Amino acid sequence: MVSAVTVRVLRVAKFSTIWRNRQTHHKTLDDFLDLSFDRISNPPAEAQFMKGMWIDFGRFAYGEFSTFVDTPQTAVARLASEAGYRCLHKMGFLAGKLPGPVDQALKMVGMAGVLFSPPYALHKYAEASIDKMIDSTVGDPTRYLAVIMREADYRSLTKRVFEMLLGYRKRHQCFTVVTAYVKGIRSPYLAAGNPDDDRWAETVFYVGIVPARFPPDLLEQVVTEIDDMCVETGAYRYMHTRTTRDPGRLARIDPNAAYAGAHPPWQPVDDAPTLPG
Repeated sequence: MVSAVTVRVLRVAKFSTIWRNRQTHHKTLDDFLDLSFDRISNPPAEAQFMKGMWIDFGRFAYGEFSTFVDTPQTAVARLASEAGYRCLHKMGFLAGKLPGPVDQALKMVGMAGVLFSPPYALHKYAEASIDKMIDSTVGDPTRYLAVIMREADYRSLTKRVFEMLLGYRKRHQCFTVVTAYVKGIRSPYLAAGNPDDDRWAETVFYVGIVPARFPPDLLEQVVTEIDDMCVETGAYRYMHTRTTRDPGRLARIDPNAAYAGAHPPWQPVDDAPTLPG
């Protein structure tokens, strides 16, 4: 039962505000992680919204990081935003419904549109375009596994999980594309009472699934390894994705349990109390 809710309300005009997209592009995962960490930990004063993505197709890998800033609200900027994102969303709608070679070409163009986004974006497009495009441009069933980590652990933990997923793809051919979608978080909630612990980052790992090569037991193995890393580093999992079923381990990686006092997040794992299960 919920007895009280504390919220902070920010007034925004998602359907009318246009931002300019300042993008950087990256050829190596380390370069992408370094740049995105710098943006997350030291956001530019003019930044209104930021997000980044690293995509590995197997033979080709590339990354981009977008910083959206205020811009004059001109008709040209609005037209560029509407034309660019409507085109991308239309490709997303058609992907998977066309003959093989045409469909593959459409998916590649769509993914290029994610990596080289339009120069202007309505607020609503900046927030939601990745979610709308990933499924369709990849073309396979997808699964996402989200990790919420302290800002200081962002580079190392994101790289560990990503390389683990690449290892599964190499050994089992169970994934097609492997993607990391990142953003920074400032959260008194995650700090759970510790005012010096409110700087966090979230990485959502989207993977394209080859269903015949990704049975439930293999998913369970992947989830277990990710949860092990979270327990080791004091990170959390997004609870709407697949996680451990063990109640003791779950208490360590569920931010709601930490907020309730079951496992204070600033307490080192080695010194944490033993939890039931």
